Amino acid sequence: MADPDGKDLNAPVRVLHGVGPKMVRILTEALHARGLALRD
Repeated sequence: MADPDGKDLNAPVRVLHGVGPKMVRILTEALHARGLALRD
């Protein structure tokens, strides 16, 4: 994928993998909680 958007999406993913699974889980849960709050 040579898409600029694809690269932009891959960069954060690499950062998250570098941070570690534990932090990724915390961030994911935070995002889900935020998403649910915004939907409500």
